[in-house]
Amino acid sequence: MEAAAEALEELRQLPYAHKMAGVAACTLLQAAWLLRVASHASSPPARLLLTLPVLAANAAIPLAFKRDTEGVTVAFAGFMLAWLANFKSLALAAGRGPLAQQPWSVMQAWVLLVVPIVPASKRDAENPGPPLMLFLRWLLKAAVTAAVVFALLSEPPAFIRSCLYILGIYGMLGVVMDGPAALLLRPLRLQLAPHFRAPWESPSVAAFWGIHWNQAASNALRTTIYDVIVEQSFLGGGLADTYHCHPAKPTANGSAPDAAGASTANGTAPITARRRSTRLGGTAAENEAAGAAAGAAGSGAAAAGAGKPAAPAKAASAARRALQRRRLWGMAACFVASGIAHEIIFIYVTGHTTRWLSWQLFFSGQVALIAAERRLLAWLQQRGTMPRLLVRRAATLVCVFVCCVGLMLCAPMSRFGLAATAAQAAAGALQDATLAVLMATAHPLFFQPAEVAGVAALFAASMRESFAALAALPAQLLAVC
Repeated sequence: MEAAAEALEELRQLPYAHKMAGVAACTLLQAAWLLRVASHASSPPARLLLTLPVLAANAAIPLAFKRDTEGVTVAFAGFMLAWLANFKSLALAAGRGPLAQQPWSVMQAWVLLVVPIVPASKRDAENPGPPLMLFLRWLLKAAVTAAVVFALLSEPPAFIRSCLYILGIYGMLGVVMDGPAALLLRPLRLQLAPHFRAPWESPSVAAFWGIHWNQAASNALRTTIYDVIVEQSFLGGGLADTYHCHPAKPTANGSAPDAAGASTANGTAPITARRRSTRLGGTAAENEAAGAAAGAAGSGAAAAGAGKPAAPAKAASAARRALQRRRLWGMAACFVASGIAHEIIFIYVTGHTTRWLSWQLFFSGQVALIAAERRLLAWLQQRGTMPRLLVRRAATLVCVFVCCVGLMLCAPMSRFGLAATAAQAAAGALQDATLAVLMATAHPLFFQPAEVAGVAALFAASMRESFAALAALPAQLLAVC
């Protein structure tokens, strides 16, 4: 044990460029290995067993960097490798996820494994745009991130800090996603799904997490957890179709076919299902998996009932309720897994969990909120009294503050002096209640623990050093020339 700790400490002392080169080589080997496993190992347990070394390597990579001076790298290595890359690897072993969509080359698989991007499928009604648009968006988000970092130096009030944190996270994730996407789209011939879908247009908490925010994480949770629970099967059909039977071909517009088999011939059914689920307040993964789950259930019922009288309405109702229960359990499992993943990233950066596991509490608490939201919207729709969008946003805000804040958040908000700022925010939050709700709950449960542990200061210092290095780069290049 001591020898391993000493070896790890020696690894941390290596030059940063050497460590990054090692990570690149390691992940490239992982991509080649995963493709070979997918094409040669037909047994799911064998594929899962052969994937374990990849999972262990990705979990260890963030430990190779220094927490004090390379904190941003530690955080993104935890996010991109220990979480997303490992989930993509597990999904491939089960015949699911982006790596099982079509027979990728090693370079394509490497990029899809390491970078938090999702290849487009027939489910996607839009794409993030051409490489030039992605590059311009990357420049804008980099500028926004820099502005947030320097704005935090003035130590603004808690509510303003929460707004800046959310904007900073959005900007940094955009920098990580849009930059590589702009460089790699054309040479690797990839068509990507949108990374974000205008989070400021979210009409509900469910729509925020499921449709508008961080599609890379949403896709990872859907393919490895939600789909497995809803379909009641660890195995998907994508791997056999892709690597053994008849390799899927790109569509006319270059997008990959739907690995889950949910698309119809013209690809419109999943989009319709997603929009319907959005109107009903669908959960994070419901909007993506509802078409697949409903299609599987419908085909099974048709096969079972061929040549027989129609099933009684009671049996059909029971089947629908069972599907809804599986969707609810799948949603809950996704949020719990997301909370665990965030806690692990926090451990990578600080060496310990958040106080009282507040990050886990923050994400797990979304389950009750979304479940109540779904029931309310379904009841209103059944009565034919679905309110206008603005009223729904206001009702979401009132529901959160009346039902959740009093039970779980009053004490933290009072302790941190947030009651007054939250009340002031409520007056102007009708235009986007969802973001106001998330900001009100995010500071005591999500951002405050990071502040106490010094993570925000560490990130700000690291980003300042990065911007200073970029500013000095032209002079260094001129000196070399």
